[in-house]
Amino acid sequence: MQNFLDAKLPADAAKHLSGAQLTALWKPDRSIRPIACGIVYRRLASRLAMQSIKFDAELHNYLEPHQISVGTAGGLEAGVHALRHTLSSMGSSKKYVLLSIDFSNAFNRCSRQAFLDECQIHTPALARYIHYTYGTAALLHTREQSFLSQEGTQQGDPLGMLLFSLVAHPLVTYIQSTFRPLLNVWMADDGTFVAPIDNALKIYEYIKTKGPQGVFICKHQRPKSGGPQCQPTS
Repeated sequence: MQNFLDAKLPADAAKHLSGAQLTALWKPDRSIRPIACGIVYRRLASRLAMQSIKFDAELHNYLEPHQISVGTAGGLEAGVHALRHTLSSMGSSKKYVLLSIDFSNAFNRCSRQAFLDECQIHTPALARYIHYTYGTAALLHTREQSFLSQEGTQQGDPLGMLLFSLVAHPLVTYIQSTFRPLLNVWMADDGTFVAPIDNALKIYEYIKTKGPQGVFICKHQRPKSGGPQCQPTS
């Protein structure tokens, strides 16, 4: 296992160790959702890798307070309390809206090269392992065919949240510095903002048209009362 984490296994084994068996399931709209079941040794190695950075204060300081899916104790609960506090502090003001953003198929569509580059900077201790598992196209198998996986994180990879968060973080911080929302909090690919109406629209348009260097696609329709992706705060 340590040789796996240190990327000391044969290079030509990477596409197999990083591969997965695909099972096709029907979606409600009768399209197909492929479910990937990866090799147990790879998932165990990734879990050990995540444990090794559990107390990495520098990494946590980089992602917090906006990204709460990695290293934040009780992350979802913290996000709920942050939203509640922000809304209660505004009283009866009608100048602000609550904007909810979700990315379409986000983990499968994020750029591998982008998170490989980010790992070299922010998680250098894991860079060799992540490059070994994601630097080569992985083999995905069905009973009849094989495919190459060349983008995104693998379903069920314990490192998936971290890798996605590293790629998305430049977008998150740009939004905060440019549009100054009162709240800018993310649980992986789900972003929640509280901002003046004009700024909320600018945030939405920026994410929809720009994204972080074009590596994500934003869902344009997500059912929300009060309009598409926007709700009045009072």
